[in-house]
Amino acid sequence: MKKGTAIIGMIVTFLGGYFLRGSVGPGSEEAATPEALQAAAGEVERLRVPVGLSPFKGARDAKVTIVEFSDFQ
Repeated sequence: MKKGTAIIGMIVTFLGGYFLRGSVGPGSEEAATPEALQAAAGEVERLRVPVGLSPFKGARDAKVTIVEFSDFQ
């Protein structure tokens, strides 16, 4: 691929994403409140994952915990 073709392709992709960003997703651009999200989802399942002495970033008593599982095989 030629350098000019790659640059034009990136510009077209950027402009397409910029102009189409509002046409995908929810119809309203207002931020949803947690109460509205919970009502829309119905019953929310919450899981407690014991992390023990695993390395972590942030406060231990944070409201949200993200647990990442990975395999570098």
